[in-house]
Amino acid sequence: MNKLFSIFNNAPNKIRLIAKIDLIASIIFAFIFAIASFIDDISLLIYAILLPIAAIIEGIILYGFAELIETNKKIADNLQSNKQESEPDTNQGTIVF
Repeated sequence: MNKLFSIFNNAPNKIRLIAKIDLIASIIFAFIFAIASFIDDISLLIYAILLPIAAIIEGIILYGFAELIETNKKIADNLQSNKQESEPDTNQGTIVF
């Protein structure tokens, strides 16, 4: 059962990796479009310019989402540990011989 939900383990790092791969792939495709625009059609140059810009914006959003998930997990862990620390000790005031 644990392997079934392994996709959710370490999700922020996986999302960051996807953002980096997407950015690199978009830049490679932009170079391909730029080369193709000189060979065939100049309208492909627009894609060569807009694709990296869109990839950077998408990467920033994905990376920010990963940071949001990681920060949310830290806050939840911190709240959980504070809740456990604030629970009263039931053995307080009793004398054990």
